[in-house]
Amino acid sequence: MNQKIAKEKNNILDHEPLPHISLFDNINQIAYVADPKTHKVLYVNNFFQELLGQNPIGKKCYEVFQNLSHPCDFCTNKIILKDKGKPYEWEYHNSVLDKDFLVTDQIIRWHDGRDVRFEFAIDITNIKKSEKKIKESEERFKMAQKAADIGSWDWDIKTGKLVWSDEIESIFGLKKDEFKGTYEDFLKLVYPDDREFLQKKIDDCLNKNEEYDVEHRIIKPDGTVCWLREKGDVVRNENNEPVRMLGIVQDITERKRSEDKIRDITRKYMFQAKMLSEANKELEAFSYSVSHDLRAPLRSINGFSQALIEDYEDILDKEGKDYLLRIKKSADRMAELMDGLLKLSRLIRKEINFETINLGEIAETVINDLKKNIKDRKVKFNIINKENMYVKGDPNLFKILFENLIGNSLKFTEKKPKAEITVGVKKDDSQREVFYVKDNGVGFDMQYSDKLFIPFQRLHKEKEFSGTGIGLSIVKRIIKRHDGKIWAEGKKGTGSTFYFIVGE
Repeated sequence: MNQKIAKEKNNILDHEPLPHISLFDNINQIAYVADPKTHKVLYVNNFFQELLGQNPIGKKCYEVFQNLSHPCDFCTNKIILKDKGKPYEWEYHNSVLDKDFLVTDQIIRWHDGRDVRFEFAIDITNIKKSEKKIKESEERFKMAQKAADIGSWDWDIKTGKLVWSDEIESIFGLKKDEFKGTYEDFLKLVYPDDREFLQKKIDDCLNKNEEYDVEHRIIKPDGTVCWLREKGDVVRNENNEPVRMLGIVQDITERKRSEDKIRDITRKYMFQAKMLSEANKELEAFSYSVSHDLRAPLRSINGFSQALIEDYEDILDKEGKDYLLRIKKSADRMAELMDGLLKLSRLIRKEINFETINLGEIAETVINDLKKNIKDRKVKFNIINKENMYVKGDPNLFKILFENLIGNSLKFTEKKPKAEITVGVKKDDSQREVFYVKDNGVGFDMQYSDKLFIPFQRLHKEKEFSGTGIGLSIVKRIIKRHDGKIWAEGKKGTGSTFYFIVGE
């Protein structure tokens, strides 16, 4: 303190202050004296005066320290004035310094015989800030526990005292403070069939230092059975003896219900898979029967019809020959239908090998193979956006797909002097890649489009165009097995377009 400030102090006090008061001039905490009647400041130590940046002696304490125009609650504290000589401790926030203090307030006898208030204040601003942070952290922790339906517990192993958070009481269906706080009371709430298992897990954790992470049931007071997951850890003393166990509890009832539903669905699908497997075996047996047992009588019909035509041509009249030719043709037709049915059957059972493939390249291979058989025709082939035709799929199945789609286009454009077939890809409104095979052939009536992909359904007469009506059914099965979609658009006389999406 400079000499000017010291002189001003002495002028105000008129006498030397009590000897022990001057001891506070050399400490880094606040000390000051004020008149409880006039509220004038009689003494401040060096630390407080430097903190204020002014000499407050002679001024009203509430004006200097609280920036008020009238005495504050602290100035008129009746407890301090009533219990003279007894120290009184309290906390207050100094608005001028924006700090929190722990104050010890006491009435002492001043050197001139007056009763004055002596205050010693410790700066607890950082402590209060820490307390606030801890409180906020605790509130956040409580909110997080509540949101996650998680509670915490603390078990004193020696005393058996078990402390629960509010969230655990709620999880157990108890009212606040209803839990009596002992390990035995906790066990009473555990589902009877789970108690022995749970106690063993706790003993293993305490004695064998094994992990405590268990799932068990409880019975709430209303009789509801719930599932909980508990995790805990042991606190040990210097002798490695367990003294406390800390942990968390989470209600997993909904998860367990979901698991039960998943198990039920899994069992259902496993049963369906079993039924499907049996159906496939029956289909295989049927396919074998079609392939072997039915072909033999068809071959006989076909062979004997041909023998009758060749060996008894002179005996048979025109009408008889016609009947035999019809029988033979029907037998040939039946053999074709069986071949188509077998192809469809094998396709359904075929295992898919997914890999990245370019549909444009596969279509190009199919086109080159088909060109060998159409040398006498004028057909223009186009592949649009070949570089953007990559998908995940089975290359062999897509080769079959294009053989059927492009083969159909060739068949239904055979009466066109200049046929044109285009394979390509474009984006739809949802920016999905839509692949297509387009031709300028005979087309079809859209009102019958729903029959296109049904086995053996034909929109054109057999005498107009050959075929079994199985090709588009095979195409649809291929797209379906690639989790896609296929549809067609057309108009009689102007051609048709088949669109498909892979992995819809």
